Amino acid sequence: MNETARAGSPTWAVLVRTAVVGTQREAPPVMAVGDAEIDALIAVPGDTATAEDALLRAAAVAGLARRAGARTLDLANVVLTSAPDETLPRCSPDAANDLGALLGGGSREAMLLPEWLAVAAQARVRVPEERLPQLLALGTHRRDLRPALVKVIGARGGWLAEQEPEWAFALAADDPERAWHDGDRAARVLALAALRAQDAAHARKLLVSAWQREPPAERAAFVDALRTGLSAADEPFLETVLDDRRKDVRGAAAALLARLPDSRLVQRAIDRGGALVSVKRTKLGARALSVALPAECTPAMQRDGVEPRPPAGTGERAWWLQQIVAQVPPLHWTSAHGVGAGAMIALARKTDAEQPLLHGLAIATARYDDDAWRIAWIETALDVPDLMPFALTANTGSTVARPERIAAIARALDANDPQAGQLAMVVPGPWDVTFSRAVVQYMQDQLAVGASPAAWALQRGLLTVAAAQVAPETPGMLEGWPENMAQQAVRDAIATFCETVGLRAAMRAHLKATG
Repeated sequence: MNETARAGSPTWAVLVRTAVVGTQREAPPVMAVGDAEIDALIAVPGDTATAEDALLRAAAVAGLARRAGARTLDLANVVLTSAPDETLPRCSPDAANDLGALLGGGSREAMLLPEWLAVAAQARVRVPEERLPQLLALGTHRRDLRPALVKVIGARGGWLAEQEPEWAFALAADDPERAWHDGDRAARVLALAALRAQDAAHARKLLVSAWQREPPAERAAFVDALRTGLSAADEPFLETVLDDRRKDVRGAAAALLARLPDSRLVQRAIDRGGALVSVKRTKLGARALSVALPAECTPAMQRDGVEPRPPAGTGERAWWLQQIVAQVPPLHWTSAHGVGAGAMIALARKTDAEQPLLHGLAIATARYDDDAWRIAWIETALDVPDLMPFALTANTGSTVARPERIAAIARALDANDPQAGQLAMVVPGPWDVTFSRAVVQYMQDQLAVGASPAAWALQRGLLTVAAAQVAPETPGMLEGWPENMAQQAVRDAIATFCETVGLRAAMRAHLKATG
């Protein structure tokens, strides 16, 4: 649709604004878009429609025209350079067919698309040329796909991104330095992460030099990009960002500083936590926790990311304590007081501040990626079922599952513990063959003995997660499932799991062969 129609005709933005404000508060615009055939659908001769009806009719017709791509293009002054030569081989025809099926499929196919892109990037192949516009358009609103997407679009994908402003996020594919200087915000965030992976110090200098010119509303995304290659060298800059006017920017900086165990923010948190929580000896010589709630949320605490206002149902002082403990490395409590992780959790359960302490300790475990504490949470929760929510919190957020933690969860799976499935669902994938086999055997055993509605809901969730995470090459993956299942829903879920695993196996095999 021609958005620069004759004077007085409304653009799409005008139509939307009028609809939001209301025709009684704002005079309706002329119901024409500048195209004779389209206008004929809007204004019917002799029609006595109200202003509201006319507006809705104009919006309906104009919306359909937009979706159909009815817009004029002025190519008189456009000069296009040739696309550069490709350096990556094109994926195999079978892999291209798989990609087409994923892009045109339903929810399961959409779930597998990130894996296709990631495996393609690992195989160092590019997507078919005819799929580039569709993938780039998808990347405009699927930000989670962008990092993998830019690795498989090839030189031609980068060239296309130069032609369409909405695809500028992909400029970082070939030249992140240029994308940092010339791209839009989305492209610059990706470029900064790419540059951090290449040279963290250089990328930080680029951000520092441009910081004062960056729009305040966009600064949080740039700060978060420093997560790639984060080190103690980033602390001086992040400390200054704690004084930014915007709350989201300060929060992003505090979250990164809390991931640096030796940062000044963490030391301040240790000092605050130590003043509130300490291990004492009772008269009988047993250990116990002495806990005091913070008297106030000081400006210094708020600067370090402590939120003063609690969520509904939580007391203010308990909320402040939880956040302070969440910023303290769990290793501090074990090293400073000589108390093991499991013992510290047990002591926290005996205090009047049990809930904020446990929440804080679990969040800190995940934040500092402390596997010793993660394993302690797992083992404690298997003995005390009420602690499972905290164990799940402690075990989420990791991008790499270390062997010790996987082994602890696998032991729970082998013991057929009913709660082990919840822990398996938070293990980041893709899973190796050994863990995949343990999860499948656990699900088969659980389904074989039947399940209550609540237990079945858990198994169905685990089946969905496992279908996307198990190693497809695991022997016996599609065998040994109970055949006498009474519920059709259970049989359908098992069938979907087997189909998905088979699809992933074929997809990976196709990507290993180049065209």
